[in-house]
Amino acid sequence: MASKSRSKSRRSGGFSLTNFVAGFVVGCLALIFVAAVGVPMLDNYQPDTVAFPDIDTSPVRYEYEFPDILESTREREPSKAPVRELVTVEEVVETTTQPTPEPAIESFLLQAGSFEQQRHADVFRASLVLRGYQAKTTAVEVPGIGERYRVVVGPFSSQAEAQAAIERLGSEQVDAILLGIRET
Repeated sequence: MASKSRSKSRRSGGFSLTNFVAGFVVGCLALIFVAAVGVPMLDNYQPDTVAFPDIDTSPVRYEYEFPDILESTREREPSKAPVRELVTVEEVVETTTQPTPEPAIESFLLQAGSFEQQRHADVFRASLVLRGYQAKTTAVEVPGIGERYRVVVGPFSSQAEAQAAIERLGSEQVDAILLGIRET
């Protein structure tokens, strides 16, 4: 006659909070040990100059070119160029009567942003400069709103060049408005 009592078998593979916490604590201790022992060892690392004689053993100096790029794009002195007017370039609709002709547009700019604070405009301008655009920040008095800081890209000699830049900026999730520069 067989016994009805069965030996309890130990279940494996299930989740246990106790095992999870124990594993987490052991993992944290191992991480702390590696950080405490491994990182200082990396600081004292000296390359094998016998096997590799051309290795430079001088300490590494980090140089950041961002401030130089930003400074080199700032205008140093006020421009002595004649006064110019920025106008929004819109599609031309032909009419039967010709209004008084306005001066021709000489070149084009893209307004990529307008900000209440200059520091925000400068940060955005710097991001455009680092992406390879020729960008500037200008202060503008907007009636009813107050002073705003525009970030403009350009100038471009043709509208086709400006449109290509608008498409490139659009692919980088930057909306831009086409502006024309004409002499007043």
